[in-house]
Amino acid sequence: MDTLQNMRIFTLVAEQRSFSATARALNLTTGAISRAVSELESRLSIRLFNRSTRVVTLTPSGERYRHHALRILAAMDEAEREARNSQELAAGELRVTISEEISHLRIFEGIRIYRRQHPAVSIALTLASGIPDLYRGEADIALVNATSLPDSGQVARHLTTTFNVLCAAPRYLRGRQLPLCREDLAKHECLALDAAGCRPREWTLDDGNRSFRMRASSMLQTNSASILLNATLDGMGIGALPLSTAVHGLQRGELIHILPGYRANVTNVYATFASCRFMDARVRTWLEFIVTYLRTVVEADKAALTRNASPVQTGVCA
Repeated sequence: MDTLQNMRIFTLVAEQRSFSATARALNLTTGAISRAVSELESRLSIRLFNRSTRVVTLTPSGERYRHHALRILAAMDEAEREARNSQELAAGELRVTISEEISHLRIFEGIRIYRRQHPAVSIALTLASGIPDLYRGEADIALVNATSLPDSGQVARHLTTTFNVLCAAPRYLRGRQLPLCREDLAKHECLALDAAGCRPREWTLDDGNRSFRMRASSMLQTNSASILLNATLDGMGIGALPLSTAVHGLQRGELIHILPGYRANVTNVYATFASCRFMDARVRTWLEFIVTYLRTVVEADKAALTRNASPVQTGVCA
């Protein structure tokens, strides 16, 4: 940094052709200006100026060095301007990693809306399992689904809470007794989702007051919400489907809501990022957008789920 400062002083002396005029312009003493130039000459092992009591002129070596110094200082100024702009203007590529379990939350629709607001930002979206290490540069921000987050040193913000919904296709229920309380589930194929917030082959049912764990007895277990949806639609059993996925099937009549008095596998959605300090405008604007967007999506899905609930299936056992 001393070398760069001395370089700036040198170029100004060359422009002013005066040590005293440069000192006045920088609000420094003439001695400080002279020492800066002398330090630079010692570092370079050349004489930059011909000095006399009345005039200061560049040596041939000083003229060549001034040409390069101006280019270096201009590049430094441009780098600083670009860095400052990144705090103010959302532009460039934003690397977003999301858990597959929350990809159903209309993330792609959200990206389209965000880009209409910030057209200078492009999105590099990656589906991943687990929580990425943002300190290693794997992403700028991550959206993850978990009951709680481990202590990783990364900053986290809670975005919303979501849950799974017990559903079955009409073809599966044909000829079978409709479950009216959770004990009835033991008589059915319960398709298991092995994902964040879910224990393998286990459901956690929540009636709003208490939680109950039960084994999901099934010939199928998958870590993919889309595979679970297809298996449920195909009549393979009762699936604990992500809220947004279930709503679409219920509205189209392809699924029947089982035990609407219960929520399955309640989990939280978080945004994680490396630091709140000097947050890049791309990350800041995306975070501000996604927290409002996801909460709106989840609340709309909850309302749609309530509208589709059948009063016949509201049984909750003590």
